[in-house]
Amino acid sequence: MHAPSALAHLMLALALVVFGARALGALLARVGQPAVVGEVLAGVLLGPTVLGAISPGTMAAAFPRETVTSLAGFGQLGVLLFMLHAGAELDLTPLRARLSTTAALALASMLVPLASGVALGFVLPAPADIPRMQFAGFVGVALSVTAFPVLVRILRAERLERTPLGIQATAVAAADDLVAWLLLAAVVAVARARTEGVVYTVLCLALFFTATVAFVRGPVARLARRHARPEDVPARDLVVVLLSMLASALATEGLGVHAVFGAFLFGAMIPHDSALGRAIDARLLPLVELLLLPAFFAHVGLSTDLGAAMTGSGLTTTALVVVVAFASKVFGTYGVGRLAGMPHREALALGVLLDTRGLMELVILDVGRSLGLIDDATFASMVVMAIVTTLLTTPLVRALLRRPGEPPSSPPDLAGA
Repeated sequence: MHAPSALAHLMLALALVVFGARALGALLARVGQPAVVGEVLAGVLLGPTVLGAISPGTMAAAFPRETVTSLAGFGQLGVLLFMLHAGAELDLTPLRARLSTTAALALASMLVPLASGVALGFVLPAPADIPRMQFAGFVGVALSVTAFPVLVRILRAERLERTPLGIQATAVAAADDLVAWLLLAAVVAVARARTEGVVYTVLCLALFFTATVAFVRGPVARLARRHARPEDVPARDLVVVLLSMLASALATEGLGVHAVFGAFLFGAMIPHDSALGRAIDARLLPLVELLLLPAFFAHVGLSTDLGAAMTGSGLTTTALVVVVAFASKVFGTYGVGRLAGMPHREALALGVLLDTRGLMELVILDVGRSLGLIDDATFASMVVMAIVTTLLTTPLVRALLRRPGEPPSSPPDLAGA
């Protein structure tokens, strides 16, 4: 009998990953949680945290090193396509309404977690070869992010997307995401260039961003509005989008930033309400969510042991990260919301909504770990933070917005969030 080939190992691993992701995602969705949390947990269960602790031999047989490397490649492609979709889903139109309030809320929801994260970065142990300020800056960016796509799905599931709270949350989250990726690009540029060439790298990035907005947005908008319905968008237009996204990702990778920023930036050039944007959602996203992103979650789970983050001194670090991340986002937003005249419960609900992190947080953490900005222990603590803060969002928002005496609402369908 022939030994299993590399392809056989990969097919088996993908089957386990997809099955686990869909099963746990569906289970979490049934109790009103974003399916992405279940998919992340599936990766954790298949990794050293659970399967590796119970049966190391089974984990090694199911996921040999070469297979994990292949899963990482699939996962990175999935992340690039997801960032294209996230950029195309970004709607900055609500920012124009109540601009001053939205700007103040966006600043508070970004600056308070950013400053808190930087302060936390001077407390947490940093990698030996990374300057403390770079480590602290990365922690600040990681704590300030909001998972815009997951937030939008939660708002839709709770029927809040057209309410003043939902519109405000969408606008602030859009601004937060845009600023967070710009800050991450700057941090990565500094980390890769170290002390040499930082100014040059940042200037090149600024020039690339300006050139993309000035010369790419117009042609892409015309391409996006060439057809009225997503089903009329031909395959050649999607090929143009994919090639352009890859070129943008390659350009930012070559500039010393990261490919995910280029994919997100090109996606943001696509009008969110266009037929092309909806075609990406309908024809590309299912493959990404069903196959490629589970491979990314599996790669994260297989390379992360959360056991250390949940015991001993690791538990103390994890608890500190979770508390600082949650409190800084919620109460930073709440304070400005109250000053702007928002009711107490709505201001708190807005802060909780913006505390959703999900997949966007994992992408940022994966970037940081791949560059050596954070070690495995800090990565594990922050993965736990991303899961916990996302799990808290839906039940807390429901509790805050429920009228006195009103029974709890039934769990919404959050599959695919």
